[in-house]
Amino acid sequence: MYGSTRLPPSIEYQKAVSNVNLGFMWILNAKDVNIKAHLTTGLSSYSNLISIRQSKSGSINYQFKSEKDIYLQLRLFATYMPAGISFGMESFYRRHSIPSFNFTLSKAFDIRGFTKNFTPVSGLSMSQR
Repeated sequence: MYGSTRLPPSIEYQKAVSNVNLGFMWILNAKDVNIKAHLTTGLSSYSNLISIRQSKSGSINYQFKSEKDIYLQLRLFATYMPAGISFGMESFYRRHSIPSFNFTLSKAFDIRGFTKNFTPVSGLSMSQR
């Protein structure tokens, strides 16, 4: 059987959200490598949408649950300076929920090296246009 699902209209919901935390940072700045580690733990209050119910008359009822819980966040970033390559990792964990992870890989460029490849259009000859 075929059917369709309608997306609910936008939900306007206001709640005071608070966050209290304590963090520690460690930095190693050597000749060839730069490492930063950041550990944060705290208490946050937040709100979760737990159910959407539609009555026979068509009205929609959204039910939210306000929660307070402790969390732990770890960030680690390492840069190999001669190559300008960085690797980063972040993890966020709150009790009774699935941990989230984020990984990054990036390359730094010196913009001063790029400017020599560009010339003003007025400086080009007709054969180069």
